[in-house]
Amino acid sequence: MPEVRLTNQSEYKIWTLPQLSTLPILVTADFIWDLDAMQKSNFTEETHLAAHRYAIRAYLFDPKASRYVDVVHYPTTKKYPGLDDVDEIKVLDAEKPLILAKLRRLHLN
Repeated sequence: MPEVRLTNQSEYKIWTLPQLSTLPILVTADFIWDLDAMQKSNFTEETHLAAHRYAIRAYLFDPKASRYVDVVHYPTTKKYPGLDDVDEIKVLDAEKPLILAKLRRLHLN
């Protein structure tokens, strides 16, 4: 497994999708810190627990390499609420259709 780092502003799930992988798929979302936006807002926006864009990653088992590899990675276009506004981070359900589309494209190649 490659190194996977998550924070208190992250979410992860393990999906079982036998049509794409015989082993479970690990998907993660971790916030992207936009320091420029924070500075431009005079430190009133883009605070640690505010809404953020997220870095999405999906790890799929590669039988040839005999290990998990990072096969999908992209930043969300939308900002999702942070812990200032919600009790838990919920990004992956909203991003699931796009993640699945990217995984299916890999599976077809």
